Amino acid sequence: MQEPGIKRNSSKLNVCGFGGVGKTTLMDALQRDLVAAKFTHRKEEKAPPADKITHIPTPGIDVNIIHIPKAGKYIAWDYAGQPEYYVTHNMFLRADEAVFMVVFKIMDEINDFRGKLTEKLLTWPRFIKSRITGVQSSESKPTVILVASGADNVEESRRPRAIKVVEDIRKQVRGMFKDHFNVVDETFLLNCHDSQHKDMGRLRKCLSRAKREQHIPKLCAKILDNKNKWKINKKFPILYWSEYVEQVKRIDDLVDDDFLRTATSYLDNIGELLFISNPHGDDIIVLNIQWLCSRVFGPMLATDIFLQYSKKLPKDHQLYYSRSDIDEVFSDFADTDLLLNLLKIFELVIEAHRNPSVRDSDVQFIAPALLDADMPKSQWRMDLSKQIYFGRRIQCRDETDSFSPGLFPRLQARLYNHFRDLGQTPSGIWMNGIKVCHVVECLVYMTRGWRAIHICVRAKDEENIGDCHILMEKVFGDIEDVLEICCPGSNIESRVLSAHSLRSDIDRTKLNTTPCRRL
Repeated sequence: MQEPGIKRNSSKLNVCGFGGVGKTTLMDALQRDLVAAKFTHRKEEKAPPADKITHIPTPGIDVNIIHIPKAGKYIAWDYAGQPEYYVTHNMFLRADEAVFMVVFKIMDEINDFRGKLTEKLLTWPRFIKSRITGVQSSESKPTVILVASGADNVEESRRPRAIKVVEDIRKQVRGMFKDHFNVVDETFLLNCHDSQHKDMGRLRKCLSRAKREQHIPKLCAKILDNKNKWKINKKFPILYWSEYVEQVKRIDDLVDDDFLRTATSYLDNIGELLFISNPHGDDIIVLNIQWLCSRVFGPMLATDIFLQYSKKLPKDHQLYYSRSDIDEVFSDFADTDLLLNLLKIFELVIEAHRNPSVRDSDVQFIAPALLDADMPKSQWRMDLSKQIYFGRRIQCRDETDSFSPGLFPRLQARLYNHFRDLGQTPSGIWMNGIKVCHVVECLVYMTRGWRAIHICVRAKDEENIGDCHILMEKVFGDIEDVLEICCPGSNIESRVLSAHSLRSDIDRTKLNTTPCRRL
């Protein structure tokens, strides 16, 4: 942005961690007025017994403007820690212009920590790294603050051990990810219920130091001042790019398209709106992010533990959802026709039967993120009639890398739509796999641990070798495209799978490979 703009007094704070670690409780405590608490002699040190707490988890993402004493104003994004919501997190988890606070429960680690980071502890640092785009200087790297919750549940005799575990975790994360983000060199072990806990004060000061002085471009400031006045469909607070340009030109009729795109990307980075690229049409501007998170993604992905939703999409092992299933959940607060089109653009639902003769009420949809059936082993058994085998493995390069949780469901949607449009509708789709059969047979699946994707292709005889290579390249191209969207910061490499391994029943974690080429 070229113009100096207006000083911005708020920063974006991404609050991450697994479900039940106390993220929402921590955010409430950080905001409490310390002076008021002191004068009213408020007692907060004792948390209620665990069996007396009715915990209603955060669905999707909760976005709020908060004021933290001694730290200032933040736009806080509280990310749900339940795995069912991970598929949408990568749409919002921006590493630019943000501070990350990663919360973990000390009682989950104090007994199990053996001096080395576990896969569980690496989940969120890897996720953050996967969302970092481009090479960054030390000044522009994201700031990460690691916070251990549950200090009130640690016996005094075990406190030194707990502090040592937190310090070891922080040092190891800092050492592993030093080239990608800045981990704050302080140890926090908190009672998240106590706003006056000594470490709570240090955390407020740490958040204050982590804030960067920013100047918001004048055009961005004008958009923020006016966007709530725009007349939009309350049941669909979304604008397509042409509609958005029309609204902005009423503010500044001289703005050009390239500058507006830059300004809008900036507003996306700081968490004021969501700017989605649409390769098949107009780009999309989500003006009300909370509507999308709580009203759409909330009931769409919610399981039974999310008591705030009386209506949810059913999760009873079904493959297809009917139009009536979707209407039942969303019709009260969303325009279903517009919403379905949006979810298809986001690649969160697939229109399973694209047939003009099928009535709208009879159209069926697949939501890859809701698939819960594992791929049947029968889908790739030894078959003596198949003589030609080719395979490729796309894998994470080192222990700091991972695939974004949203990658494979989105890849499944991309492959399903791609091959259906080619007249080669996939013959099967499961939680961890999708199968395409057209002249030759192709299986694409995610390995256990979500660290690699395998493309396996086989055919009957040598005259189909060309078909094998064409099919594999089509799939590989889709994988590259989705990787760029979902996890641009992950380092990935490609290897050739052994034909001998592919001829037998697939072991999803151990297939012989040879180096191919780096992505």
